[in-house]
Amino acid sequence: MARGFRRNATGLVHHVVNRGACRKNVFWTRDDRLLFLDLLAGLSKKYGIDTLAYCLMGNHYHLVLICPLGNLSVGIKWFASIYAQRFNQGNGFDGSPFRGRFQSKLIDTDAYLLNAVRYVHKNPVAHGFVKSLEGFEWSSHAAYLGEARAPSWLDNQMVLQMLRSGGEQYSTFIDQTGEDLDEDLEFSRKKSLVPVELVEAAVLAVTGGQYDNFFHSINGVRNSVRALLFLNAHELSGLSDRQIAERYGVANAPTAKDIRRRARLSLESHESFRQQFENIQAALTCLPRVRP
Repeated sequence: MARGFRRNATGLVHHVVNRGACRKNVFWTRDDRLLFLDLLAGLSKKYGIDTLAYCLMGNHYHLVLICPLGNLSVGIKWFASIYAQRFNQGNGFDGSPFRGRFQSKLIDTDAYLLNAVRYVHKNPVAHGFVKSLEGFEWSSHAAYLGEARAPSWLDNQMVLQMLRSGGEQYSTFIDQTGEDLDEDLEFSRKKSLVPVELVEAAVLAVTGGQYDNFFHSINGVRNSVRALLFLNAHELSGLSDRQIAERYGVANAPTAKDIRRRARLSLESHESFRQQFENIQAALTCLPRVRP
């Protein structure tokens, strides 16, 4: 199944969630939860991604994140990789504890942000994890109430100031029913796709490359134009490795997959490559989509 499109433009707020593989827990011990929170601090320090709200359940988590630098995908990939490695070491497991890549939803209005924060904080009660939010320590709810100190990586002031400007207290707001988010609807796996011809045009516009770069390797030189195309054609247009190989004259599907793998690694190791990748996705943000 094609991976979902990421809106990585700068300064956006995202509701992020991921679940355990085969619905298994992603938090087994208290240390797992403390590790997760430590990595949220690292996410802020390393990538400038601050947390507006969070909640750690048993087999999933919810985050509301603000990304001033537009680097959500790279930051969460680092986060998940470190967590999986240390989680496995601490619990004697193997493989990723998560069922796949994280899911995210762009928060584009104040009302949506307020609903998202309320939904995240009320998640433990809604799922029957606890009977009451009182005393629940694995969310930012207590920091919003003023009952716990907000860590440096948690920005609870944005939402609190929005509530104060409307003459409302957080304690009153959280008790309201409101229009809480439908989790199944918000994070549906049915994704819309960008036509591959538009992805090709965006790659050429951002990189200044030539159409021939899509079909030919460059001996001794890293063909970043083709790497960016293969990565985005798979993620945004839903092309399989076999389809990519056939369309662009690659030897076979494993070769196309290897090019994508190396392109994904380059997002962390090459700043200019990562910037081009994000510019391509930003250029395609407002384009019409089609259902698979």
